[in-house]
Amino acid sequence: MSRYDSYSQETLDEAVREEMARQAADINNNGRAAQIAFLNAGYEPQQSPQQSGSKELGPVTVREWQKASHDLAVAKDWWQEAYEPSEGTFDQAVVLSMLGTKLLLVCSELCEAFEEYRDNRLDVWWEIPGIGKVFESDVLETLVAEEMVALEKALRRDIIDRDLDWAGSFTDRTEVLGHIKAHYKPEGLGIEMADAVIRIGDLAGILTRVGIRIDLQELMTLKHTYNMTRPSRHGGKNA
Repeated sequence: MSRYDSYSQETLDEAVREEMARQAADINNNGRAAQIAFLNAGYEPQQSPQQSGSKELGPVTVREWQKASHDLAVAKDWWQEAYEPSEGTFDQAVVLSMLGTKLLLVCSELCEAFEEYRDNRLDVWWEIPGIGKVFESDVLETLVAEEMVALEKALRRDIIDRDLDWAGSFTDRTEVLGHIKAHYKPEGLGIEMADAVIRIGDLAGILTRVGIRIDLQELMTLKHTYNMTRPSRHGGKNA
């Protein structure tokens, strides 16, 4: 039984119409300037919060994440095959020739997410030399005192081996976790899902750059608004 069964269809239809009108107003009235800025941005690399002096931790909106994901991919040379140095632009034909492989790489991230789920690695984890897999929840809650001592010793050894920056002490669990987050590659179900989203943002960014406009924030709103009008399970689909 649907949780909406107690409502009349007329009531539901009216609620959907009101929500669609509200979201449309948001797009038309509040989002237009942002959309124009998005089109005219030219994808100059964004400043980091540290460079700009901002207290924000990073991108916030879908549109900002799309730009940040693409900027970083360009900076790391993932689109160098399509770059025309003499023109200072990217070749649309080359980008489109790469698109199939790039889309499959999104699928590969979801396959990796499935493997994390299959192996019950639902939490974020890191591979620590001399220790093995260390999960975020373990560092914050589960590890007993002796295990925390062993982890801290392993981290100190790795600090020396890799000449890492280090404040000099681990006063509590959150400080240990902060050091791990700063210096080790994160893994886990959610990380692989995030990787898929990052790749999608990059693809939307490069396509927009070469003249095929994809504003994920606008398109997600458009599709979500339509989905609100659809019946339960979109008409009885199994999945």
